[in-house]
Amino acid sequence: MENHGIKNKKWTANSTKITKEKIDAFFVFHVIFVD
Repeated sequence: MENHGIKNKKWTANSTKITKEKIDAFFVFHVIFVD
């Protein structure tokens, strides 16, 4: 049970990081495209 929780936390952190990178990339692309 405890292991599952740790694994879940890791996955959530990874998923948040990936989402942030996607948002950053989209923002940069949007700014370049609009300019």
